[in-house]
Amino acid sequence: MLTFEYVFKNYKKDKDTLFLFTADHGQDTCSEMHYLNIEYPGIEGYLKKGGRGQVLIPYGESRAAFIQVKEDKIEKMLGVLKDGLRGKAGVFRTDEVLRLGVFGPPPYHSSFLKRIGQVVVLPYAGQSVGWYVDENTKVKAGYHGGLTEEEALTQLVVW
Repeated sequence: MLTFEYVFKNYKKDKDTLFLFTADHGQDTCSEMHYLNIEYPGIEGYLKKGGRGQVLIPYGESRAAFIQVKEDKIEKMLGVLKDGLRGKAGVFRTDEVLRLGVFGPPPYHSSFLKRIGQVVVLPYAGQSVGWYVDENTKVKAGYHGGLTEEEALTQLVVW
């Protein structure tokens, strides 16, 4: 494996070379997983269903879990998750996180707005959320501590 130490030790210095090293985020270590359907039984009934009648389980990306919630169940879902995940994750209406610029400045692509759902969960440091299907299928979303400073900043080293 090529490491910084190897590069700097073995590189023959050339005054016309610039090295830029970057990482997209801090890769926060998450030690505590919260499977929403296990910890909050019955929330499946709050979720929208897909075209084939299947429940649309939470999904997302490494810093955020997106949840497609039935319109008449949004407040109930927010209440259950805010109470249950207190101190573990921020739970927001989608329009709130968009207004705060959590996913960058607008305009947002229409496909993103369709996929993001009505509720967004942003875990705190050391926390993750997901959905347990079976022993072989555990859907993780929001597993890098989405509300930590380390996750919000991009590292850049110039040499």
